[in-house]
Formats: sequence, C-alpha cells, structure tokens
Amino acid sequence: MEEDYLRKNHPEVQIKGFPAIPAERAAPLSGQVDGWLASGPMADSTATADSTMRVGERIGLGAENAFPVAKENQALMTAINRQMDAMFADGRYEKLFASYFHRPVPDGLRAAHPGSASPSPGTGGRS
Repeated sequence: MEEDYLRKNHPEVQIKGFPAIPAERAAPLSGQVDGWLASGPMADSTATADSTMRVGERIGLGAENAFPVAKENQALMTAINRQMDAMFADGRYEKLFASYFHRPVPDGLRAAHPGSASPSPGTGGRS
C-alpha cells in the first residue's frame, strides 16, 4: 500500500525494498535512504527511540488492520470476535486504537462490532 501511494503521488521517489522491518528502520539512520514511509505506530516508536529521527508528515492511506486466522480455526475466530466485542463495549479498543494510530476507529471495523460504547469523534457513527 505504501509503495502504491508513493508511485501514484510521488513518482520522482526511488523506492528501495528491505528484507525486514529492522533493516527498514535502520536505513535512514545509516544514510541508505533519505526517508522512510512507515505505519504511524512504527514511525512514532522510531522517533521516540531515536532523537535524530522525526515524523515528517502523517498521511491517511485508509488501510484497516486484520487478524488473519486459518479458515478451519473457527474457535479462535469466535474468541477474537468475542474479545473485540467486549473491548468495544467498554471503550478499551477505541482507547488502544487511538493511542497507536492517532485517528478514529474505521467505520467498517466499528460496524463489525456494533456494541461500541460511542462513535469515534468525526466518524459520524456507524455506516
């Protein structure tokens, strides 16, 4: 998704791939690249851990997160959904999400767990 964003919005940028996240995080520090497009939590933790790094700009790519589960593991899927419902119902999920992503919970995720305590500010509630 990040590469698609760069190709579409910044075709002048040369994209360089790395085999793993630690190598991506180290590349700007070692001078291998001038910048790094990373998820909000990754960028924040890197900037917090190293005072020579900063978050230059936040962009919304509209991505939602998921918990991949093997199709045959219905018991795990049921347990995840039950816990997500409970976390939405008491407000814990929204607090955790906001602390990492600095934006409201996406409407699609909220709609999947309709027992949420209240809509996130600025989302207009469930779609």
